[in-house]
Amino acid sequence: MSLIGADDISTKWCVVYKYSENGQRWPKAAQCLVKCELQLKKKKKKKRELEWNLITGNSDVDCWQKFSNQIFDNKKKHAEVSMIEDIGSKIEEIENERNTSIRKCEIEVAINYSPCNECSEILISLKKGLEKKGVRIRLKITFANFYGCQRSTLKKNCIPGLVKLLQNDIKLNVFSTETWDWLLHDVLCLKKSRKFQYLLDDDDLDKRKEREEIDYQILRGLKKIANGFDEFSYLLDFFNSEQRNEFSEKLMKMVKSKDWREAKQGAKDFFSYTERFIANIEE
Repeated sequence: MSLIGADDISTKWCVVYKYSENGQRWPKAAQCLVKCELQLKKKKKKKRELEWNLITGNSDVDCWQKFSNQIFDNKKKHAEVSMIEDIGSKIEEIENERNTSIRKCEIEVAINYSPCNECSEILISLKKGLEKKGVRIRLKITFANFYGCQRSTLKKNCIPGLVKLLQNDIKLNVFSTETWDWLLHDVLCLKKSRKFQYLLDDDDLDKRKEREEIDYQILRGLKKIANGFDEFSYLLDFFNSEQRNEFSEKLMKMVKSKDWREAKQGAKDFFSYTERFIANIEE
């Protein structure tokens, strides 16, 4: 049985709305899929290193586990927190086993929302903690939607954390057509006939592809920021690369002069998220 069905993918992962639109229709909780592979070695022995799946507890390395948001004492625990706690406890168990050491750890995550700022900090702590023990760790997160962007303003509990993840060498990717097929077939093991394009009707498919282009541009900008560009430089770069027409040139002049009021008004007719990005800089 699949960890997540095709219906869940189409309703809770494959959101077709632009950010700030139809906020009440966005999924209310995160669904997270994780695969964690370890490279173990017996101490003081010249035995060959052993590939180990932390989920199955054996050498069956191609196995995934699902985590969702939970409620404890009337407080919400994000799916990423449950995932990190589970990984941490299992790694501790292995470390406590006699004569066994962890040489390498590879964690791959697929999730419907990007991590919030708090979850990003916890992910970084997990990575740094393992690195201090001499473990080589590779952490990759592929997400379908930016967290906290479905309302009218961009929350500051998403963007700073994502930049920190990138700065700490944690790989981030957004979903595309190829990624959806990987999720459906390689991760969830659904039938090959369940193609991504069949999950949505033609109109919604076009909307989703448009949204994914926006996601790609946002992530591209965050990678620039993580590499030393500030938000202002990224915004100029985005306008310059995306639209070389009279309107974008005019808007670039507004932004360069920091005429935020006019720039924000003009950006409403441009990609919807740029207006929020300017507002975020202004604050």
